[in-house]
Amino acid sequence: MSNSLKSKIHNYLLQGIPYEIVTIPEGEKVLVFNPKIKAWIQQDFNKELVQEILNALGDRLFKINLNSAGFPSAADKNLSNDSTNYDAVWVRDSIWIYYALKEQNKLDQAKKLILKLYDYFLSPMQITRLQKVIKNPVLANDCMQVPHIRFNGNSSEFEDVLINGVPEYWNHKQLDAYGLFIIGVLDAISNHLINENDLTKNHFLLIEQFITFFLKIEFWKIEDSGAWEELERKNTSSIALVTRSLQLINKTSFLNYDKKTVSMMIKKGLDTVKKQLALGGESPDYPRSDPRYRLADFAMISLLLPSPLEGLSESEMRRVLDIIEDLKRTSGYIRYQGDSYQAGNYWIQDENKPNKHLTDNASTLKEFLHRQNTSLKNTEAQWFFDSMLAIGRMKLFNLSNNYKDLLAYKIHIKRALGQITGSMQNSKLMSASGEMVEDFVTPESINTIIINNQSYYLPSPITPLNWAKATLFIALNDFLKITSK
Repeated sequence: MSNSLKSKIHNYLLQGIPYEIVTIPEGEKVLVFNPKIKAWIQQDFNKELVQEILNALGDRLFKINLNSAGFPSAADKNLSNDSTNYDAVWVRDSIWIYYALKEQNKLDQAKKLILKLYDYFLSPMQITRLQKVIKNPVLANDCMQVPHIRFNGNSSEFEDVLINGVPEYWNHKQLDAYGLFIIGVLDAISNHLINENDLTKNHFLLIEQFITFFLKIEFWKIEDSGAWEELERKNTSSIALVTRSLQLINKTSFLNYDKKTVSMMIKKGLDTVKKQLALGGESPDYPRSDPRYRLADFAMISLLLPSPLEGLSESEMRRVLDIIEDLKRTSGYIRYQGDSYQAGNYWIQDENKPNKHLTDNASTLKEFLHRQNTSLKNTEAQWFFDSMLAIGRMKLFNLSNNYKDLLAYKIHIKRALGQITGSMQNSKLMSASGEMVEDFVTPESINTIIINNQSYYLPSPITPLNWAKATLFIALNDFLKITSK
C-alpha cells in the first residue's frame, strides 16, 4: 500500500469525517456528504421539495455535455493526471444519457446523440465486424471481433481507446449494449424525435442485420461479458435487453424481417430469462463452485429499465427487486457479492505502477480470479444505483398503486442524493484517490478506505459520472409526473 497516499488521506480524515449518517422521515438511515443535501433528505418528500431540488441543482449537477462530435464522455472528470480513460464513450451509458436529455426536453441533443450512435455502428469498421460474425458466428468467441461498445469519442474514425498508441484490448462482447442501442433508436422513432427524413436505407438495414446477428450467435444461450465487462457468463440481464429490443422491433412496420423468426427468438429469450430468474438470478445455471455462478447482480435491473421486458408478471418483476435488495449497503448498492473493482483501498495501492488507474481487463478466468484474490474482502464499491431502483419502484407504483413502492422510491431517492459530493467539514471533499472533488457532483460509487483497521467512505475519483446524472434526473422527474396527475 502507498504510504504517502495513505498518510495524506489519513491526515484529511483526522480533520473530521466528511459525512454523517442521518435518519430520514421514511425511517431509514442515510449516509450523506453535503450539508445542503442533508437538509433536503430530512424533510418529508413532496412535489415542492423535488422542484426545489431540481431548481437548486440545475445545470450545476444535471447538465450533460456532448462533445464537438456529438457524444458524451462517460465522466466529465476535472482531476489532474487522469489515467482512467473515462473520457471514452460507452454505448450503454449514452443510451441512459439519451433518455435523460429527452426528459430534460433537450430534444435536439437527444436526437443528435441517437443519430451519432447510428453513425458509429454504421462506420466501416463496425459494419465489417457485424457482417463477419453473421457469416461466421464462431468469430463471436473473440471479444475484439464483435461490434465494439466503447470508443474514442473525439476520433472522426471512431477509433478504439488507445494505450501507448495501440488499441486497448477490451471485452466488447456485451449483448446488453447492443440491445440498449436498438431500444434507444426505436424509442426515438416512436416518439418522433427521428423521422423518415433523418434515416436512410442503411439505418434500417443495420437493425435488420442486428436481428440476424442475434440469431446467428443464438443470443439466448451465448455467454457474454455483460454490464460489468468481466468474466463471460450466460447473463440474464443481457438476454433480457436483447429480447426487449426484439419485442420492440416486432411492433414496427418499417423493417424487413421474418416475423416468425423474430417471434421464435423472443420466446427463446423470454423463456431463458424466466428460467434463470426462477433459479435465483443473473447466471444461476452453473454449478455453485463455478466462478460464473451468480444469483444477486445489480445488472438484473435491466429487466425493468429503461424499457420493461414484456411477458414478466408483476410477481416476477418484484422478484428482480427482491434479489437486488441483497446487494444493499450503507451508502449504495454493490454490483455483486465479492466485486473486486474499486474495492477497499483500490486507488491507493501500487502508487508507482504505470497506468495503475486504468480499468483492467477481467474477462478471462485467470484475470478475474487474480483481481478477486488480491482485493480486500467485503469492501465492494457501493455504486450510484439507488436512482435506478427509484425509477423501477415508480414503474411498479404506476402499475399497482402500491404505497410500499412509493415509500421505497422515496428512500432510494434520498440515498442517491446522499452520495452527491460536498463535505460536512469546512473543506472540499477528498476522493478515495486522495484528490479533491467538486461539490454537487455525482460519483460513480462510494469507496471504502481502510486505515488502522478503521473503515471510512469516500467517493470514487470517477466524478462526475454522466449516467449517474442521467438516472438521478429521470428518477426525480418521475415524482413530478405522478404528483402532476
